Amino acid sequence: MLLQLPSGAEFYLDGLVLETILLNLRAADLANVCLTCRALSQPAQAAARGAAQLLLTRLQTTRMREMERGSAIAQLLSWESVVGDNLVWLQAVEEAATIIVKDGQQYVQSAADLTGSGHGATMHLKPPVFRPNVLNGCAAFEFDGTCVLKTRPFAQPLPQPITLIVVAKARGDTTIID
Repeated sequence: MLLQLPSGAEFYLDGLVLETILLNLRAADLANVCLTCRALSQPAQAAARGAAQLLLTRLQTTRMREMERGSAIAQLLSWESVVGDNLVWLQAVEEAATIIVKDGQQYVQSAADLTGSGHGATMHLKPPVFRPNVLNGCAAFEFDGTCVLKTRPFAQPLPQPITLIVVAKARGDTTIID
């Protein structure tokens, strides 16, 4: 693709090189590319669609057509905000947990933080039980009221208000989050 910058300088970018560059840009940078060079608007939108799909895959969710609003870049910006605001993500999957077996029972020694921020949790006093294939084919951590997975303190206080999303099934009079 032959490009001409506002300064009048011209240069040629191979399609693969262009795609590689665009796929490594965040939504705000892709928007700037569109504003700077009209010829790159369509490739930048395509890169935003691809990047959003990668984020959705990482978040283990799917795009809902009725919720799509605005350009691919605007949608990517929204999903980048979700990822950026997610401080800790613990999930009951064997790949992200250290499982120990004791007396035929699987226990969670630690759970990795799937955000990549390094806020993993380790057992505190008594580990929760790891239950594979317990909820619609998915694994779960089972807490009995005395089991705790604990993270290290955060460097900064968490901004308030805070939203916690927990998928849980409580039995009886149970405190899920304290």
